[in-house]
Amino acid sequence: THTHTHTRLSLLSPPFSPSPFLQTPFSCFSGCVVVYGETGSGKNHTLIGDLENPELFGMVLRAACDVFGHIKTAADTCRYSIALSVVEMHRGAVQDLLRTERTHLRVRESPETGVFVQGLSHTIVHNTNDVRELIRVAHRNEVVETTRMSRRSANTCVFYDLTIERADLAREGEPLVTCSQLRFVRMPGCQKIRKSAMPAEINRLICQTAKSLNTFSNVLSALGEQQDTTRRRFVPYRDSPVTYLLKRSLSPNCNTVTVATIGPNSDETLGTLRYTTRFRRLPRAPVLCVATPSQIMQEMIDDGRATRR
Repeated sequence: THTHTHTRLSLLSPPFSPSPFLQTPFSCFSGCVVVYGETGSGKNHTLIGDLENPELFGMVLRAACDVFGHIKTAADTCRYSIALSVVEMHRGAVQDLLRTERTHLRVRESPETGVFVQGLSHTIVHNTNDVRELIRVAHRNEVVETTRMSRRSANTCVFYDLTIERADLAREGEPLVTCSQLRFVRMPGCQKIRKSAMPAEINRLICQTAKSLNTFSNVLSALGEQQDTTRRRFVPYRDSPVTYLLKRSLSPNCNTVTVATIGPNSDETLGTLRYTTRFRRLPRAPVLCVATPSQIMQEMIDDGRATRR
């Protein structure tokens, strides 16, 4: 895990970019950025920013710019394939935000690929503009509510996944294929019912959000205790779809960065900082994501069989 401190001004300035984190996919590792904070503190602005102004792009688009910039300078013997997927979790339902129709997807797990969303679309992108247009589509399909703390409150968890595949054609015999992922997670905003002052329906949603965040906190605590002791402890990943899908990102085989967005309220700020500090106790032991085309083909066949079942 990486610990840095940025002001709101530095987040808006063009030099800001998670550069050390962005080197992980090209070193055959996966990386994850988790943004957490109270409602209205700027989580969505940190990840997405202003889609019309390149100088105010968020972390997702800046990461895409760096990825495609690296591909332009890569060796001619390397071939890249970049795909984007966007997942929303709202009231326990898993939705694909790149599709206009709202279908409830299921989170599954296989021994070969780990945890995945069955039926999720992965759209191939060729440049930053493609990523920007897909983010616009995702924003139109996202569920939002209006509370006293935010006019456009998104009490949902959203995953932006950039999957990067590279084939090294210079290798003798079968080309070596590396697959890595850049994941950006916007956690649901934490807020108190007495501050939201909204109808009972939205208050129930706030309670569900608090329950999901509490489950996430239990997972972080269990992982931290495993790091401190040699005794293996049960980690309740399956208690929530959010933690279940984050299982790979919270595992030792992923470089994780945590961004805490804070506001003027001191109580909420202290709660946010205490919550995000738990990420520093996560174990880290990244493993290279390398495979041959025959292995990838076999995994695709196994996934197809599992889907038919």
